[in-house]
Formats: sequence, structure tokens, C-alpha cells
Amino acid sequence: VEGIFELRRAVSEWMNKKYQSNFQSQDSVVSCGGKSALYLVCQALLNPGDEVLIPTPAWVSYGAMVKLCGGTPVFVGTREIRNWKLSARGGSALGGEIGEIENLENMCTSKTKMLILNNASNPTGVLYTKEEIKEILTFAKEKNLIVISDEVYSGLVYDGQEYISCASFPEFHDSVVVIQSCSKHFAMTGWRVGFALGPRELIDAVVALQGQETS
Repeated sequence: VEGIFELRRAVSEWMNKKYQSNFQSQDSVVSCGGKSALYLVCQALLNPGDEVLIPTPAWVSYGAMVKLCGGTPVFVGTREIRNWKLSARGGSALGGEIGEIENLENMCTSKTKMLILNNASNPTGVLYTKEEIKEILTFAKEKNLIVISDEVYSGLVYDGQEYISCASFPEFHDSVVVIQSCSKHFAMTGWRVGFALGPRELIDAVVALQGQETS
């Protein structure tokens, strides 16, 4: 149900080597594509009424998945003038005076449980720096939020830029779930192979769900 051990070991080793993470084989689950992995993580974590922060413009399925799991999507707008980037707080390391729409702190409530961060972003193509990601993860940990880091486009980075995974920060290991996919990295779209990597207790819950949802 969780995927063959050799593949789980391979994806964990691949993440550790490429993005300086520290995953064990048991910290990963193989799914029917990254989309399935993301949905099952939402199913495992969300209760009715839980709010999920989603930076926009965003992939159309994020909000629908949250609703299907009984949660409430809260869309946090970003603007082209700010390079479509999200800030945890105004006047942060992201630079300049950040308007409320780009400020996570102003959108976070007592019901907020999760942040879905798509880096690199579909559709804007925005790529966050190490400092920017650390700021967002620090804020999320302070607010006791789980961060689902959709990193399926991490292999499509150009212009000499460096990709920084949310899994590269060991201090946030317990609050980050990474979604990966073979479709974008290896042009294996039709194979429907994706992964979730994160805290073992959560991965175990995803495996249990997948045992009933898929096969």
C-alpha cells in the first residue's frame, strides 16, 4: 500500500542528496501522482472548519481539495509588483512595505491549521530564496501550522537559480510535508507516480487512508 520499499528508499535518498533533507525510507509514501499525495495529506490533517492559507494565483485544485476535506480555503493574494511573493509579516526580509494581502499574519486566525506553499509556483513561476522560505516556516511554526510544500516543479529551475526545499531546514521537520512527483522531474506524466515525505506519524496516516482510497 505504501509503495515498494526500494522506491521509498530511493526517493528519500534522492531528496536528501539533492535538497539536503534528512528523510528515512519510512518517512515517505508512494502515491498515484503528487495530486493524490496532496489530497490524502489534507484528508489526514483537516477537520471541518479548519482554515488553510493558499497564496494566489494558485493551482485550481488546492481550494477544491480543502473543501472536499471539510476545510475552508483562505486565499492570500499576491501581486506582480511584489514578484508574486508571499510574506509572513509586513516589513520582513522579503523587502519593502508589504500590503495586507501578501501578509500571512493578517490572514491567520485561531482556526488556521495549514499553509499550502507551492514553490516553484504554478502558474506564476515564482521561486523563493532560502531566507524567504525560512521566514515563512518560522512564522508557521510559531502559529502551529502544518506547511504542505508542493515541490513538484523543483526540477524545472532555470537562469542559474538555486532551488531550496522546505525539507532543507531540520528545525522544521515536524511541521513540513513535501509533495513530489515524477511527472515534472522525469517526464513520466502518464505513469502517475508521486510522493509525500514528512513526519512519520502523518505518513502512517496517509498510508492507512491510501489502503482504502486506492488499493
